Amino acid sequence: MKSVLALLTVLSPGAVSLHLPEYTGWFRLDGSMILRGELNAHQSCVHPDFFSDRQRVWSQIDNEITRPLDYLTNSPYSQQPKYLFHCTTKERAKKIAESGVIYASEKSNGGDAFLGDGVYFTAIPADWADPDVVKANNWGWQNIGKYHKYQHRDNAFVRINFDALVNLRWNPEIAFDENKNTNFCVKVPRGDLSVTLPALDAEIWFHPVDHDGDPERFWSAKRGYEPKFAKKRTWKRRVRAS
Repeated sequence: MKSVLALLTVLSPGAVSLHLPEYTGWFRLDGSMILRGELNAHQSCVHPDFFSDRQRVWSQIDNEITRPLDYLTNSPYSQQPKYLFHCTTKERAKKIAESGVIYASEKSNGGDAFLGDGVYFTAIPADWADPDVVKANNWGWQNIGKYHKYQHRDNAFVRINFDALVNLRWNPEIAFDENKNTNFCVKVPRGDLSVTLPALDAEIWFHPVDHDGDPERFWSAKRGYEPKFAKKRTWKRRVRAS
């Protein structure tokens, strides 16, 4: 069987809008991503068109990839995400819907901006991945305890279109984690990113309590508030949307 890394070197150029050397678009059952450096080990001694339960992989949109090598060579989403996710609390998500912007995280204000000041996103599929995987990716395994300050920071998420973000007319500077290619920081000179830009196709989703079911859409840039939430738009508590 040919090396997966060798196959990756002959991918045709032009489909990737931001070069992500470790990105594969292969996600494990728990939502963690297999990096390019891990591909050969993942497939060792396995027929390229057959994966055992332990080795089965899914796309970011939760479709099982039944022909992984074909996916690597033919799908643009083996080289870049389809979506990015900004994880937050439900209260802060409500403020994002109300204001129409996500404010930048600032290290100088005691934030966790490890890629510098900006609006943070992840490529880990926050809509279906294991909550601990999402939190560990975003804030580190040491910060996922039940009573930690990040406990509820993944109860809601803003989902945007990755390619549209990269190709915005103002050419945003986007930093990313070079080791994992799953964390992104959008530099925003004015201090916020508008979620009402049509191209981003932004949506806000809420997870149920304990993440024991599918998330529910709360708001979208195209349709506004979902009907069941349309009459619940007065929230007295003022929370900075980030």
